[in-house]
Amino acid sequence: MTAVVRQFGRFVAVGAAATATHVGVAMALVESGTVGFSVANIVAFCVALVVSYLGNHGWTFAAVGAHARRFPRFAVVAVMGLALNQLIVFLTVGLAGWNYRIALAVVVLVVPGLSFAVNRRWVFDERPFVASERSS
Repeated sequence: MTAVVRQFGRFVAVGAAATATHVGVAMALVESGTVGFSVANIVAFCVALVVSYLGNHGWTFAAVGAHARRFPRFAVVAVMGLALNQLIVFLTVGLAGWNYRIALAVVVLVVPGLSFAVNRRWVFDERPFVASERSS
């Protein structure tokens, strides 16, 4: 098994843990009556984002330090993944009129792979910083 395949497997496992965290936090908040579902979902997304970041930083990509640079980038990739997810659903279900199951299949096939590639090459890239990144 190549290192990239092993890394992608770890990425998927961390994603599953983050998804379980998201669901668990959202359900706990809603069921406790603390907040409504929309707020619970936002809080759950944020908690899952941290779980995902820490798992990917420490295990998937075995990165060291540079949280001030990596976490904002990771958050951008996560929000872009969410936006791409919504765009796929809108195009396939909203415009094309396809069954939502097709949309979900496309999302599952496209979004994690793109997210992995961007995280690997931009967020957790271990190549030396170029001059413009040193100043940030």
